[in-house]
Amino acid sequence: MKLSQVLHPEIVLGRRGDAFQKRFYEEVLAKVSHSDVGYSINIDPELDTPIQKMVLPGLDPNLTEHLLLCHKFKVERPKVYHLGADWAEVMAGIDKEIPTEHLPARFFGYISFADKALHDGDEYVQGAYVFIGPGKETAVPPSEWHQEKVFWVSYVCEKTKELPNVARLTCNLADAKKLSQITGTLPQKDYFVGSNKVITEKIQAQRDRVYRCLLNTVLYIHAQDADLQNIQSHSGLSQTQAKKLLNSGKIPTINLCTLPVTLISHAWKKPRNFGVDATWVMGFWRWQRCGVGLSSVKLTYVKGHERHFNKTDRPEEAE
Repeated sequence: MKLSQVLHPEIVLGRRGDAFQKRFYEEVLAKVSHSDVGYSINIDPELDTPIQKMVLPGLDPNLTEHLLLCHKFKVERPKVYHLGADWAEVMAGIDKEIPTEHLPARFFGYISFADKALHDGDEYVQGAYVFIGPGKETAVPPSEWHQEKVFWVSYVCEKTKELPNVARLTCNLADAKKLSQITGTLPQKDYFVGSNKVITEKIQAQRDRVYRCLLNTVLYIHAQDADLQNIQSHSGLSQTQAKKLLNSGKIPTINLCTLPVTLISHAWKKPRNFGVDATWVMGFWRWQRCGVGLSSVKLTYVKGHERHFNKTDRPEEAE
């Protein structure tokens, strides 16, 4: 496996990616400040740069919180995770109600998706900045949230113009005892997509899948028996050197990104068996309580099985 896609944190850190985007994040994130009362973006209206001309007309809630999470990433430098398309589908498909008490007390990281792994109803999602922790660490939360555990996320979609489309969700986990409450009613209350955007049930369902995937991924990272593989950066290698090293079999994965990446269950593939006389009934994943007093959870796979067609029900062919 070769991981070579440009990760959004690499753009934020100015290491790789589109030159305009790198300049944008460098200039705007330099204006971000943080205090006990929250974050602020201190843009001087007297300055007249192309980037500030684009930002000054009004920072919408999506872009504002996205920039603040990017600033938080730049300061803290948390881990970067990557999901393959098959495993992203698994994480998005687990919709059973899981108590939010099993989410970690604090988590922060960037979760990257394989190309065209998840669609939010408008575009394919590249990845997401995900924070779970005390409300006082988020972007100017209500005062009653300061000591509560909050889910704060901004996901990044494919680039359509100068910048990628972004979307965000901020909610108080104390208001939602089950994951389904976060990915159901709360996004409609806290999710902002712009004044001209109409959210249909189909689009809402797609975006629920994105948030469900992120929440289940955080649970999986902290669950028992999680399949996590830390891959250091091999960005100093040329394409030829990387191909030679990969073909040698010495390492299973080449990481050409400039950041270390933790692969999440990257070896798992969907079973696909089809035939004339039988078909494969897909298995499914679910969370199973475990540990002393059922105090933890682990992800278990309910195996699929082969279903044979009943030939006796078929009419005999005429001779």
